Amino acid sequence: MSSSIPKVYRNAKSVVNSYSNRLNVISDTYRKATIPKRIAFDRLSRQKMNEPPEYELLPAAYFKYLPKGDPPVLHWRQEPGIWKKDPKTGEKVRVNNVPVNVVYPRLSQVGLWGGEGVIKGYAKAHKTRGFRYPRTWKPFITTRKIYSEILDKVFEIQCTLRALNKIDEAFGLDHYILKTPPEELNSLLGMILKRHMLLALARKDMYPNDPEKKDMIYEKYKHYEVPEDEAIWVGLTRGEAVTLYRKLLPPQEKVRPLKDVYTEELLSKLKGIKNTLTEEFIPEEKPKSSFMSRIFKRGKDD
Repeated sequence: MSSSIPKVYRNAKSVVNSYSNRLNVISDTYRKATIPKRIAFDRLSRQKMNEPPEYELLPAAYFKYLPKGDPPVLHWRQEPGIWKKDPKTGEKVRVNNVPVNVVYPRLSQVGLWGGEGVIKGYAKAHKTRGFRYPRTWKPFITTRKIYSEILDKVFEIQCTLRALNKIDEAFGLDHYILKTPPEELNSLLGMILKRHMLLALARKDMYPNDPEKKDMIYEKYKHYEVPEDEAIWVGLTRGEAVTLYRKLLPPQEKVRPLKDVYTEELLSKLKGIKNTLTEEFIPEEKPKSSFMSRIFKRGKDD
């Protein structure tokens, strides 16, 4: 039977079988391999690659007011354990803890959303039957004018209903901003307001024309007071913190970029070369001659 098959086809079949065996071995070893706990080149490592060298030298006050983790879970409840009892049938069923994917857009950073975000998922056309369709759930956002006692200003802020309820529970915008941790506040605007409030309490410069009200407001919020050296770092972005760190450094400790150093050295060298060239190649001044002398000289030479 093998003699009836041409040699070309027999060689091709053996080559195909060898490659298929190799692929099977590779796939089997890949399937048995353990999943890495952390990928080396992820988003965190890319951020560290783009960080300026002064980022690690920033004071502890800056890192103290950074978010310690993700915003609190508001849209789902995590059930404890792995198994639970079905209330209807009494059977033992597995707990299905699937966290809701919440997206925090840039608009949430310029307002007070109270930790809420945008949820993207699917909804069913019918409770028990029908197809699924993509849907997006967005919080109700309203623009309100809110007064700050410490800063003595009225701010027009985009807020959610949860943020307004939190402000009412805290008895004012100042209490809500000052006592809410950064990860729960989850707002760049809120951290900027917190920095200005803490600086006003540290410097005691609110209400300059009304000393009685100034003392009353200070006594009301003095338990939030922190030193001014710590308050100036609250709510700064990474670039703003590095810029402030460079400004606060004394002149003798400031690190000059090598680009500027090498540029000055090159300019000084070029300036020295230019001076030497001008000294060596100064043209000799020829004596001035009149028109008649040149005519007679030419005729004499000829």
